Amino acid sequence: MGQELVEKIEGWFANCDCDGEFARPARSVPYWVIPPVHNTGRLIFTTKPRVILAAIDHAGVDVELGVVGRYGLPNVADIPWLTNLSRMHGLLFLGDMDPVDFMVFLWCRESLPSKCITYLGLKDTLLDLLGMRSAESVSIPCTISEQKTLAFLNDVYPGVKEVLGTQCALILDQGRKVELEAILGSKNPAATILRSIAFR
Repeated sequence: MGQELVEKIEGWFANCDCDGEFARPARSVPYWVIPPVHNTGRLIFTTKPRVILAAIDHAGVDVELGVVGRYGLPNVADIPWLTNLSRMHGLLFLGDMDPVDFMVFLWCRESLPSKCITYLGLKDTLLDLLGMRSAESVSIPCTISEQKTLAFLNDVYPGVKEVLGTQCALILDQGRKVELEAILGSKNPAATILRSIAFR
């Protein structure tokens, strides 16, 4: 995989964006950066920093997590900075359970020399933590461009099921997705997830 997978993902983002899902922001678009309380604190990397920061604010728990991210595929010029962050903190990827965010995760993992980025979800183990047998009830249809991406994703990365888990992979195969807002949208689930991440 490595550079070949990175190039395939970049090509797909460049050619597939018919509905705004596969964004490639200009380098001038800023990242949200909230540092961890301590130098050894955990750092979440996400395409939806507003959602996660809102969850932290409203969860009613004292967590020392940091958050960094912005919507869309990172810029190649950001790799050295992201590499330094990953080496200091070990990035924890938390995003939507959809083809777009999964490909952002793969791009990051294969682009960072340290490969120090862990996929937290959304995936089956996170749903298990919340006591959810399935996320099907909170799933929504993928967009047209996301549906077109499913076959491409399975072709370039056959290990999707191993990363997402059986339940989430099945939802994705059915052309449906789960967004972070659906999981972090209420106080108790947000608190459960954030405590788990903070004390990993």
